[in-house]
Amino acid sequence: MLKMSALIEATGERKSTILYYVKEGLLPEPKKLKPNVHLYQDEVVNIIKLIKYFQINFSYTINQIKIIFKNNQFDFSNNVDVLIKLLDTISGGSDNSSFFSTSQVLEKFNISQELLDEFLQKEYLLPKGEFYNQKDLDILGMLLEARKNKIDENLFTQYVKSAKELAILEYKMGSALIRHKSENLNLQQKLMFDLILTFKPYIFNKQTIREHTKKISGKKL
Repeated sequence: MLKMSALIEATGERKSTILYYVKEGLLPEPKKLKPNVHLYQDEVVNIIKLIKYFQINFSYTINQIKIIFKNNQFDFSNNVDVLIKLLDTISGGSDNSSFFSTSQVLEKFNISQELLDEFLQKEYLLPKGEFYNQKDLDILGMLLEARKNKIDENLFTQYVKSAKELAILEYKMGSALIRHKSENLNLQQKLMFDLILTFKPYIFNKQTIREHTKKISGKKL
């Protein structure tokens, strides 16, 4: 078990923040040996790590994180780094790159606010909050090029629709995985990581190739 000083050193959080997390029910109550000597379970380090990740990368409020913790039985006795890596990859990576404000984006691409709002409303662009990272800018550049060349955007709309449907199923799978206590938790998380990042694009791309081949050859595969 950890004293407050050791917990502060391990997490980089302030004492007041840790006490606030305890008050809000995000952290278990410490074992109170003396009025000024409180001991925290080792797993508290992992809990704080995940709280900070949700706050920094998803801008979640404390209430939102409480709901996530309530609806998912995280096994904090195991290291959460694999889970964070999975969330990182799905969400496009940690927010450690350069960010651009809306005005900078409009100026960089010389586009109107109305056009940017259109892409946002259609969910072709999904920035985190009001700021855009380099990946968002790459996608915006592609969208503008497609619009310039009069590419049919029905495909983009279908991508969004399919992605939402898949996201629901992926969330259910992830939640079931978290609730399932197992000694091979890291292995199971890696499996989910591989399914989403390897199997999903494999199926999508292979089906595209099969359809092109079928049309060219005129044969049913």
